[in-house]
Amino acid sequence: FIILSGLVVNNSIIILDDLRGRELHSLHQAVGKRLKPLILTTATSLLGVIPLMASSGDAGEFAFSLGFVIFWGMIGSLFYSLLVLPVMLEWKNCSNG
Repeated sequence: FIILSGLVVNNSIIILDDLRGRELHSLHQAVGKRLKPLILTTATSLLGVIPLMASSGDAGEFAFSLGFVIFWGMIGSLFYSLLVLPVMLEWKNCSNG
């Protein structure tokens, strides 16, 4: 859970850092501009988890379960960073002004 929370925070910082000093209406541009780095970062992390999911032996069942949760959690965190975060920021902007 801590690993996945850190990934969400890092992805959010990347998007919000690109927005610094700009209007919120450029949110879609910031997300579009950072789409490739976020997908590549997630993809390389997912590739690192695949051997964990493919392990066998005495601890294979535990390793597969752990890898499965991390794998889908990373995909969920990417979804959160690219879709939920921008919607929440736009909702906050609409409610403030």
